Parts: sequence; C-alpha cells; structure tokens
Amino acid sequence: MLIGKSLILGFRGLMGGSGLFVRGLWHWLRSSDGAAMMAGLALVLMIGALAWADGLVQSGRALKAPLQAGGAASGVAPGAASGGEIDIVLARIDGEAMRLSQVREFAIQAGRLQPDDPLDPEQAFRRDLVADAIDQRLLQRAAERAGIAQEAEIDTRLQIARGRVLASAFLARQVEKSITDELIRNFYERQKQTMRFGDQYILEMLQVADRDSALQLERHIKGGLSMAEAANSIPQNTSYQAAVEFIPGPRADPAIAEKVAQLSLGKISAPFATKKGWAIIKIRRRNALLPPAFDEVEGTIREFLTLNMVEETMRDLRGQAQIELFEPKKESVNPLPGAIMDEGGAIGQEQGNSQ
Repeated sequence: MLIGKSLILGFRGLMGGSGLFVRGLWHWLRSSDGAAMMAGLALVLMIGALAWADGLVQSGRALKAPLQAGGAASGVAPGAASGGEIDIVLARIDGEAMRLSQVREFAIQAGRLQPDDPLDPEQAFRRDLVADAIDQRLLQRAAERAGIAQEAEIDTRLQIARGRVLASAFLARQVEKSITDELIRNFYERQKQTMRFGDQYILEMLQVADRDSALQLERHIKGGLSMAEAANSIPQNTSYQAAVEFIPGPRADPAIAEKVAQLSLGKISAPFATKKGWAIIKIRRRNALLPPAFDEVEGTIREFLTLNMVEETMRDLRGQAQIELFEPKKESVNPLPGAIMDEGGAIGQEQGNSQ
C-alpha cells in the first residue's frame, strides 16, 4: 500500500477537479512519443503503484473456488465452474472428486493460467493441468497425514495465506461492484469536457550557439535563401530541423512558446535566445489537439479508479478499527573512543596496562 500512496497523492489534484494529470496525459498521448508508447502506457504509469492492490484484486478474481474436496464447500455449484465452464469431475483420488474449478484454481496459483483465461476439460488434460493438480493434492494430503499443518510455523503461514485469499476476494468484489463500465465512461466524458487541449505546432527551426551567427542566418534568409539553404551557408555550427513537434506547456522552452504565440502561420521569426543558444523558427503547421479515443485510455482510467477505490476502502476500514501500534523506540548510544560496555550495559573507560 505504501508503494501506491505516492501515485495516489499525485492523482488527488485530478480528483479534486484540477485535471493537471489528464491534461498532461492528453498532450503526451498526441505527441509522437506518446503514440509510440501507447501500448505500454498502463504499465508505465501504474506498475509500481498497483503492485500491492492489483496483486490482491487479481488474486481475488481468480478466487472462484477454494481447493476443497468435491467443490461443494467452495460455493461453486457442481454444475458450473468459475469461468462459465461446466464444472465436471475430471478425476478422483481415493474417491475424492477433483472438479474443473479446482484444477483451474491450481493452475492459476501455479502461474500456468491467467485469471481471465478460459479452461475447458480438453485443455486441462492436454496441458497436463489435471496431472499437476493431482500431484499437488497428493502432496497436500501427505503433509496433513504427517501433521505438518499443526506445526506453529506452518500454521502461521497458512493463516497468513488464508487472510490474503480473503482480502483478495473482498477487494475483487468491491472492484467488480464499484468500477463499472458506466463509471469509467462518465469519468472520461467529464474530463474531456473540462479540459482545454490547446494546439500542436510543427516548426521549421534553425539553431546556433551565438547571436552573431543567428544574425548572419537572418541576413541570408532575407536575401532570398530558404532556411535549409541558410543552414548550409554556415554548416559548422548550425543545427537545422525541417519538422519539429512543439506543444506549449510547463516543460516547453518558454522563449519558443512566447515566439510561437506571436508568430503567424508561414512567417519566419527574428533570431531569439533560447535555453540552447539562439534560434530562428517558422510555423509550418498548427493542429488542434484532440483528446485520445476512449479505447486508448480506458485501461488506464480503470486502473486509476481501482487504485483510488482501494485507498478509500482501506481508509474506511482503518477508520472503523481501533489500531494500536507498538513501534520500538530507537535509542542511540555513541560511546567515546576507547569506551567499553559491561554486561549490565554501563559504559566505562578502557584501562591501559600498568607496568
């Protein structure tokens, strides 16, 4: 949970109505870098923050039937498995039925099946998932016969595992109940209506290190040379870019942003100082920035709303509970050089040998 709180703090402005995060996200998505990275956007934005919450939620979604004999105690009816498959008996061990739902759960816990993956009986046998589940169940029964479950350390680990399973199931049900498609769509539409997306500019740009070179370039351009031809006239220290994407914003060079705001489409600016030296620009094209399509950001919005719901849930649960913390006090002892500590903890001075 501590991992996610840093991202939650960053999102609070968004939930409060400032929309800074979404505005930045819209702009980034419309840049060339954003388009190239869109496929991994959710991972880039959320992987650290959702490590704890998403792990529990995904485990809870997978938790359709605890691994108990016959499946009856798991709450899954014998006629239907968790993923909508017919929950038929796939094997018997000394008369104990092992159903498809149990094999599925074994496979998910072993990392051989994703929680949302379908599984039918043919796949379960073809992928040796039934054999794996039988092996696991045989080992479990052997451990029970050996009395291992009653050992203090094992019992503690079982209790922790049981608690995590229950926590996972609870969070998964909260997410399923609260984070609906309608909520995600409304969030998207609300942000789209309140955000101003601005413009994207395609610039032709000359950059040099000093003012004198910039003025020399300007003279060549006024003499009839194109910007590219002017760059070739003093190639030793001139950088020429035919099409530079520029979006005004907090990270943009303010000198370029100011000049772009003053310049008409197709006009060439006078030389001006920038963070990297001196520049001359021409606005070749201006495009109105549009919000990304809903499909492009649906997953990111879902994960953000999930994270926010988990935080609210934990805040409510902590508010309802009486929690006492017994954090040990840190006492620092800094003995003087040569000091020694006796068995009672008292500090004395080391004595030298007497002749």
